Amino acid sequence: MQKKLEEIFADAEDLSIISFLASFGFYSSNDSPTINLIDDVKDIVSHFEINRTAPPYIEFKEREQVDLSVIAQKVYDMELGGKKKKEFIDEVWLENSFLQAYFNHNKLYFRKAIDNELLKLEEPELYSA
Repeated sequence: MQKKLEEIFADAEDLSIISFLASFGFYSSNDSPTINLIDDVKDIVSHFEINRTAPPYIEFKEREQVDLSVIAQKVYDMELGGKKKKEFIDEVWLENSFLQAYFNHNKLYFRKAIDNELLKLEEPELYSA
């Protein structure tokens, strides 16, 4: 009898699953906005179940192309605020699948990270301590 996806993940918190995945290089960390092991595995399996193909592979080396301080610098240099700032950040977000994956498709977390980089530009003395 084949188990349904919901049944497979019913006991997903089981440490043996985490240990098994860790042996293949997966790990869980609270330091990263993107790493939630159980949810990530569920997403991969769900994608495969629905599409019968693996999700697109994005290499981590692409992270070098996404420097939040560069994005913030552009917002700062172009003196973008309000609607123009939002439009620019939306464009960056929509054009970059790695950014979306890195921030686990959580635009709020991305926006907060950009705002933090802008604050570093606007008030660097707050970060000098």
